[in-house]
Amino acid sequence: LVFDQLHHKYYFNGVELDGATTWISKTFCVPFDENNGHIFKSQSKAKKNAANNVGITNATALRHIWNLDRERTSSLGTAVHTYAQMLHIYRQYGSDLLPEYGFEQSVYNAYNKITTIWDIVDIERAVYDLQYKIAGTIDLVLQHKKTKKYGIGDWKTFRDIDKTYNKMKGTLKEFPDSPRTKASVQLHLYDVIGNIKAENHYVINVKADGTFIVAGGKDNPLPAVRPGLMLALNTRLLKCNTIDNLI
Repeated sequence: LVFDQLHHKYYFNGVELDGATTWISKTFCVPFDENNGHIFKSQSKAKKNAANNVGITNATALRHIWNLDRERTSSLGTAVHTYAQMLHIYRQYGSDLLPEYGFEQSVYNAYNKITTIWDIVDIERAVYDLQYKIAGTIDLVLQHKKTKKYGIGDWKTFRDIDKTYNKMKGTLKEFPDSPRTKASVQLHLYDVIGNIKAENHYVINVKADGTFIVAGGKDNPLPAVRPGLMLALNTRLLKCNTIDNLI
């Protein structure tokens, strides 16, 4: 399995597979109207910063800032995943990697909490399904220390896990389009295409101030998206088979 990071595409023996997050966005999310989005953001920033007279209302400048902010968020996500992987390797060999930055402290604290209950049996596990033509990478494959049942976890850097942009579409149209919903879909999708049969799915949302929030389980549940996801996957399977039959 080969991953093209620039275009976020996976390839298996030359066959192109959709990345999980790309497929989720195309299947369940209403396309973002970039122009209206920038106008809305410019108005919001102007109102928010009116007292200090520093609101940005120029649409072109807002578009540039939005693109830079997207790069900034992506870079932070990469840094979080890199430190988490390094920490795990250090721990495997009986050593430690002390954090230097706030977000690293968050990962460090979360890692310590997770490993009191779970063993981390694999990190960055690539999963794929050639029938669905979907692939992805699981950050954490977990096994409960007592029950020996499996779980999966994903590192996230959401500013607000419950911020709602719209409603989802298709078989998940009753759910809000929020980071929490999309993360739940992502983890359930990984579970299905990776055949993990996980008992628990966790989103570990880390912050720059050293704190973290774990979403999943009874106290902070993720949306029950699996039935709608399976319906969409069955539709996807029919489409893929039709395409294959035509070739």
